Amino acid sequence: MATRVMVLVENTAGAMFRVRAEHGLAFFVEHDGHAFLFDTGQRGTVVENARVLGVDLGRIEAILLSHGHYDHTGGLRAVLEELGRGISVYGHPDVFSSHYVRDSRREPLLRYIGIPFRKEELASLGAEFR
Repeated sequence: MATRVMVLVENTAGAMFRVRAEHGLAFFVEHDGHAFLFDTGQRGTVVENARVLGVDLGRIEAILLSHGHYDHTGGLRAVLEELGRGISVYGHPDVFSSHYVRDSRREPLLRYIGIPFRKEELASLGAEFR
């Protein structure tokens, strides 16, 4: 029962791997013959990096969301478009609640940092939220 975790998105990138970096995280996880995507990064970089690294996102059985911030969920639309099929997306019941951070450098003082898509939009692309 081997488990393998491959980093698809994080905030540094190695030139030798030809992958792009962005703020956020996304991991491809394989365990006992099953494959999952844990978080999706900030944008669609997860799809591009998966291709470069030879990871077949079509193998994933579910998407797992650690929490509802944009840097962990922002690539969700790109992944759903890439898959072109329905897939279970697991997250906390409040994953779509409003998430803000106090930012004294900007007006207004609160900046939205939640999921950058409406639940209905993602569901129309095949996300089956659980």
